[in-house]
Amino acid sequence: MEHRVVTRCRPRIHMRGSSRTDALFLAGIRIMARRVPDYWPPRLCVRASRGILYPPELPPPEKRRADPDVSVNIIHSDGHYLMIFQQQISLETTGQRHMHDITDQVGRIIQESGVTVGTAHVFNVGSTAAVGTIEFEPGLQGDLPDILDKLMPPSRDYGHEQTWHDGNGHSHLQATMLGPSLTVPVRDGQLVLGTWQQVFHLECDVKPRRRTIVVTVSGQ
Repeated sequence: MEHRVVTRCRPRIHMRGSSRTDALFLAGIRIMARRVPDYWPPRLCVRASRGILYPPELPPPEKRRADPDVSVNIIHSDGHYLMIFQQQISLETTGQRHMHDITDQVGRIIQESGVTVGTAHVFNVGSTAAVGTIEFEPGLQGDLPDILDKLMPPSRDYGHEQTWHDGNGHSHLQATMLGPSLTVPVRDGQLVLGTWQQVFHLECDVKPRRRTIVVTVSGQ
């Protein structure tokens, strides 16, 4: 593929989202992008030098947003590299207390990334659901929501209810306590988890939701 060269890179990242050509500017490095068949975005290969290389024609922004896969190779001057790979998981929940075991889905993304050693970051998009690790068995699937309801029970007395009157003030508090994200080590291309430790997603909202979990794998 023919590439164009832009020199005098500035020390910041800049994406030209308004055109069909996107450029990633990083100070003091050269970026060589090549297409990956059948989907956007391209795999980026970053090498230490001046200037930037990028393909002259990339899919339009609306097509890129429809495909969440992101894969980036960063190759340093000493020959070592860092792979960054990102993909989304979509879940349908039935409402408050609904838990999903997403361990296998995260594991498949790691396998697809090609990373053998590094970390996997799992992030729930939204403020009324959470992710974490637990022994995913029926007892704890009930115990965790039960204890959250005791600590932060449904109530109309929350300040959030006085503002929005949507019945989910406790949902925000429960999700905030557990947290929206989790980072797990990756070794030999697999999550480093205990035998009785699984990655879960917990719905804290009071109504069914369609959830997006972003998984970012980085390493070598």
